[in-house]
Amino acid sequence: DTALMLVATGRLAEQKNHAVAIEALPQLEGAHLVIAGDGPDQQQLLTLADKLGVTDRLHLLGPLERAELGSLFAAGDIYLFPSIWETFGLAGVEAAMAGLPIVASDLPVLREVLDLDAPGMVRFHRPHDATGLASAVSEIAAAYPGESRRRAFAARHIERHSRARMIERYRDFLLSP
Repeated sequence: DTALMLVATGRLAEQKNHAVAIEALPQLEGAHLVIAGDGPDQQQLLTLADKLGVTDRLHLLGPLERAELGSLFAAGDIYLFPSIWETFGLAGVEAAMAGLPIVASDLPVLREVLDLDAPGMVRFHRPHDATGLASAVSEIAAAYPGESRRRAFAARHIERHSRARMIERYRDFLLSP
C-alpha cells in the first residue's frame, strides 16, 4: 500500500492558503503533501509543519519549470487548491487537464471552472477549514476514480480550456456588440 500523495502548486503566500493543507495533514494518516512554489510564507509553513509533527510528510519543492509540473501531476494522487481567492484558477485547470482529482476551496470561480459534472473528481471545502479539506481528501481517496473517469475528466478540461478554445472565446467577446 503506497502513501497518498497530495499535490499543490503556487506561491507560498497567504492567498494560496497552503497552511490549511498542512493543518489537514495530521487528520490524513500517512498522506504526504508536495508543494511546488516559493514565496514569503515558506518559513511560516515549515514552522507550522514542525509544530503539528508532520515535517516528514511535507515536501516543499520550490519553483518548477512548466514541463516539470506534468511529472508532478502524474506522480500525484489528489490536487489540493485551498486558495482563499482566485480570479480564474489556472492551476486547478492544469491539474484537471492532467486527470487529477481535485479538492478545492469552495469559491464561485472554482466551482465554475472545475465542476464539470464529474462525479468523484472534485470536492469542495470551506476556505480555512482543515477538517473539511481532510474529509474531502478522504472521500476521494475512499472511492478513488478509475483511470477511465480520470481520462474523461482530463479530456473535458482539455477541450474546454484549450488555447484555441480560449482564443476563440476572447475573439467572440471582443467582436460582440
